[in-house]
Amino acid sequence: LDAVTSGEVRGEHAAVLAQSARPSIVVTHDFGEAAALAPRVAVVVEGGVRQLGTPAELVAAPADPFVAGLTGASVVRGWARRVPGGLTIVDLDEGGEIHSTDPATGPVAVAVHPWEVTIEPPDADPRGSARNRVRGRVTSVHPVGDRVRVAVGPIVGEITAESAARLAVTRGDNVTAAFKAVGTRLIPLAPTTPSLDGVWP
Repeated sequence: LDAVTSGEVRGEHAAVLAQSARPSIVVTHDFGEAAALAPRVAVVVEGGVRQLGTPAELVAAPADPFVAGLTGASVVRGWARRVPGGLTIVDLDEGGEIHSTDPATGPVAVAVHPWEVTIEPPDADPRGSARNRVRGRVTSVHPVGDRVRVAVGPIVGEITAESAARLAVTRGDNVTAAFKAVGTRLIPLAPTTPSLDGVWP
């Protein structure tokens, strides 16, 4: 369905569910649809429930990288270490570092949602409140209603259409994706161990 029709059908579906007042199971691959229709969401992968909770709980505290990605977060990996001041620094596998207020040590997945990320010119003043600043080339520019989603490497930011026009952001531009430590979720991962032949899996 096109976006307009999909929205209308979703509204009608929600009304039918409310009027029926009966327990219902809705199966969908669209987290936005699940969040709009259901007070509780079960993420099922390979026949098992990865996480069960309200849509807000899944967004705020995803159980694993798959759940984080399903809710729309950008996910990168790295190694976390605590530092004085209550922050955690993650040294990313792809280079660079990210700060988070979540406590963690060792291997982690870092999840940040587009609405937490702003897009700035590469020469913007770095002394703002956003501790995290990922510089890179724009790989895609995607309008979503009156907002625009901009991908900078693995990080996707969401800005207003007005801001996108003012920045004149286009694919291939060098920009900075900025986001605060408080909006950056850390998901602990199981340590990686070497295989029997000494080659890391």
